[in-house]
Amino acid sequence: MAKNKPKNQEHDLKTELHKESKKPNPSPIINKKAQQKQNKKKPNEERKNRQKAEAQRFSDSVQKLQKSIKLSGHSIFQAVDVKAITKINKKSINRKIIVQPVLKECNIGYVKQIEFRYNGNWTVDEVKKDIANAILKNEYELVLTAETELMIKQKLFNMVKSRHDVSVSSDFIPMMKGNEGYFWLSRSVLHGHNEKGEPVNHHLTNVYIKNDGKIIFRYYQTAFEMTNGSVKNITAGTQKKLAAFVNENDSAIRKYMHTEISPDSELRLTITVRDSVAGLHAVLIFDDKKFKKNMTGIVDSEAFKLWVEVVSDEYHKEKREFIEMVQSKQRRLKIYGSLLHLTILRTIAKREGFDWPDEDEYEWIENIVEKEIVKVQAGKVSSMLSISGVVAAVNDLVNCGLLKKIDEKIFTGKGKGGRYGEEFLPNAKNAILKPGDDYVIFAELPFERKYTISEFTDIDWIDWLKNRQNEELNDKTANTEMMNILEHSIVVLSCKDEMRLFLSERPQSWCDYIETMEEMAEDKGEKEYWKTVQTMIP
Repeated sequence: MAKNKPKNQEHDLKTELHKESKKPNPSPIINKKAQQKQNKKKPNEERKNRQKAEAQRFSDSVQKLQKSIKLSGHSIFQAVDVKAITKINKKSINRKIIVQPVLKECNIGYVKQIEFRYNGNWTVDEVKKDIANAILKNEYELVLTAETELMIKQKLFNMVKSRHDVSVSSDFIPMMKGNEGYFWLSRSVLHGHNEKGEPVNHHLTNVYIKNDGKIIFRYYQTAFEMTNGSVKNITAGTQKKLAAFVNENDSAIRKYMHTEISPDSELRLTITVRDSVAGLHAVLIFDDKKFKKNMTGIVDSEAFKLWVEVVSDEYHKEKREFIEMVQSKQRRLKIYGSLLHLTILRTIAKREGFDWPDEDEYEWIENIVEKEIVKVQAGKVSSMLSISGVVAAVNDLVNCGLLKKIDEKIFTGKGKGGRYGEEFLPNAKNAILKPGDDYVIFAELPFERKYTISEFTDIDWIDWLKNRQNEELNDKTANTEMMNILEHSIVVLSCKDEMRLFLSERPQSWCDYIETMEEMAEDKGEKEYWKTVQTMIP
């Protein structure tokens, strides 16, 4: 019996390596994905089918409603077309109907379509009601044919020619508020004066046809109507009264127009009909105050001139008294005469677009102060003033009403002309400063020198420095009081030449005082100030 041969392990390994690998069967996975897609398509197709059915139901309902429309024999329409339009979106259906009434006299033009939308739920009754409302409107927007519009214009021109007395000079037409258009048309048709262009080139506007066939429209901003081929001016009675009044008072009204008035006033004249009576209505305006006068019948130009004079005198007297009262109060303010307060007020007024007096006696020094304010607002050191002093001055102006704090959010940015917040209120949020009601009176307040040196303000010291050679002072008694000028840094640093001359005449005690103040100063800007003053002493 033969023995079992040992297995050839090398041969078996090669055989295994050359065997073809079995690929996994992908069919179950593919079938699964296809099934998932098919499952997703089913609800989408069902939804689309439902939407198509709903759109068809809407169209069928509208078609049935159109067939049920019956017009009366008195209707201006021969038929009414109703069209249903649907648009299917992914999740909704947009529906609308367009109602197009067709005129019996279709040669004159056509009525504009009327549209109704139904983006949500709808009912047949709702659509039926909308169609009925479209058919039973009082008036419809009408688009005229070019031939019809030209025919209407010709009828208009003939009507204007038949009213040759309803015409006035072009000088008075701008005063006919609400009726200027007809009188420009009259000027053009009757006299050939085409200031507003050829009438034939003007179009009819706001054209409507009423349910009784009457056509209404506007031409030269005037309301007209046409019935059975006849054109009528709706406001003809008013225009006739206006023309009669103006032509009867032609010369007097011209004098009114050239009445002399004060430079701070404005005269407005209008010619209108009130309570069925034509008249001239004058309004004399001073700032925010108005004086009115109505004149009817035969007007008197001399009486009008006298009225203007009396009213003007009355207003100016009242204004003078008011200004004097305000000035008296402002002179008692502690900030009166302060160049820092005046400069801040000027800066804010100009920034906000408010007026500022053209003749500003202290403009040169205000410009210097304004530059120093910008420095301290930017965090830099100034020997003239401090940021705390600026903030305190702003609070003074707010407290006395020369500045108003307005609640307002500011998002202008720091670009050209922009800013974040109010630079004069560094700790305030959503606030802005604007000039108060009487800021101009304060800006124009005439200077009056105080008599006591110890009470001198910035402006007092400037006036004194400029004119001190003409003044007699007892230096022995006034010497100590005059030292108060050193507390007015704006004056000292802005009038250096005058100060050098002034300090050269001071005794040694002044030098000692200035040196002591420099040593005691803790603020960097203040210390620089006293050092600058020391350099002025020869």
